[in-house]
Amino acid sequence: MTFSPSIKLVEAAAVTAPPDLDDILAGTPWCRLMLSERHDIWCLVDRADWPWIVETTWNYGWHANTPWKYYAKRNVGPERSTVYLAREILLRADPRTLAQTCALHGDHINGQSLDNRRVNLRWLTPRENRLNRIPRDKVPTLDKIVRGLGATTPALIEEAPF
Repeated sequence: MTFSPSIKLVEAAAVTAPPDLDDILAGTPWCRLMLSERHDIWCLVDRADWPWIVETTWNYGWHANTPWKYYAKRNVGPERSTVYLAREILLRADPRTLAQTCALHGDHINGQSLDNRRVNLRWLTPRENRLNRIPRDKVPTLDKIVRGLGATTPALIEEAPF
């Protein structure tokens, strides 16, 4: 009997392939927003925010000091000013005065800058934001977050019209 490693590999992959992330999120209050098809970069958002989010095109960016940490953003105006999705969500979820929004930072509680669920966002002062830095190796991946949400969130059931 001859051994065919390629066939064995395909069989193993078919048995152990994890469920698709979109399948996990189906029926939950969250969804994925694709920021780059080419680089497979996406962020997690609340389904309730989806209608206004998809009215514009979003992409990703990073800061010079943290090139491994991506943010969902878009550019506006002739100067191509950067608008961050996390701030836009916070402005809708927890409105503040103009003076406050100029003084506060949008913080990702779990350290994952592409996890833009409302429950993961909060306003902090620059000092508080610095104190909340999470070491790079402790920041959860989006895959891990989504799989955790799928494991802990029961499927939403539509009410039957009795």
